[in-house]
Amino acid sequence: TYIDILQRNSTRINQLVSELINLCKPTELKKEHVSIVSILNESLEEMNHLIKTKKIEIITDFEDVNEIFVDRLKLKLVFYNILLNSIEAIKKTKGKISLELFSHSSKYIIRISDNGNGIASEELTKIFDPFYSTKSNSRGLGLNFVQNIIMAHKGQIDISSANNQGTTVIIIIPFQ
Repeated sequence: TYIDILQRNSTRINQLVSELINLCKPTELKKEHVSIVSILNESLEEMNHLIKTKKIEIITDFEDVNEIFVDRLKLKLVFYNILLNSIEAIKKTKGKISLELFSHSSKYIIRISDNGNGIASEELTKIFDPFYSTKSNSRGLGLNFVQNIIMAHKGQIDISSANNQGTTVIIIIPFQ
């Protein structure tokens, strides 16, 4: 079990270091036809040890959607970062994270919500800024990467939150 965790985290660290090196370059996509459901499930599986440790309830509602032409690894990084933020924001014993996927008007919509601490309104305007973070152990690059990847896919990301009421992230990716 520990070797698996170490291997997953080593892979994750390698991905983050690569992203840091490429920070100044425009995001290049290596697109392939892939299921967003499979990317979401892979991201959840990678976070499984943290989810179990914090005893977080995961609720999924995935519409049966067609494959989409996207960069699988980069979208996985997006979902991983958002899930990690949700997990870290949950301090209570009855933590919940819900993930929804549905299509609407030639777009896929992914909604990830948690019942964590939330984000103060004055911080919401800064969360996509590089090197901005309210966490002491963070470099403040995660959500900036997320935004860049979504924009490279010609998508949109919106985050709504309130202190002590949780956070909802909505990602919209157009059909290619």
